[in-house]
Amino acid sequence: MVHSLLGRAAWVFGGLAAAATLAFAALVDRAPAPPQAVPAVREVPADDLFAQHCALCHEAGAMTASLRAKPDREGTRRETVDFLHGHGEASDEEDVRIVEFLLGTQGPQTP
Repeated sequence: MVHSLLGRAAWVFGGLAAAATLAFAALVDRAPAPPQAVPAVREVPADDLFAQHCALCHEAGAMTASLRAKPDREGTRRETVDFLHGHGEASDEEDVRIVEFLLGTQGPQTP
């Protein structure tokens, strides 16, 4: 008696699961989603990037003086970008722009 009751319950629940699966498959829209329009990335000035990612702990003038005092500009640029890769939350592109800001002519002037 219990065996036949369990068998019927299994068939009923299995049928309900199959019906739910078929209903879900029929209701799901299978068309691919249209591509999302990616908003244009606003170009943030390098000095704002420095202020956003670095200025809380570092002074621009001191960092500029330290980096510009080194004779090998290209080596300094590479080393600093490599260091910034794991330092802070800026992206790799932002790191490059920050270093360019600190080493470039448009960077902050030393006091």
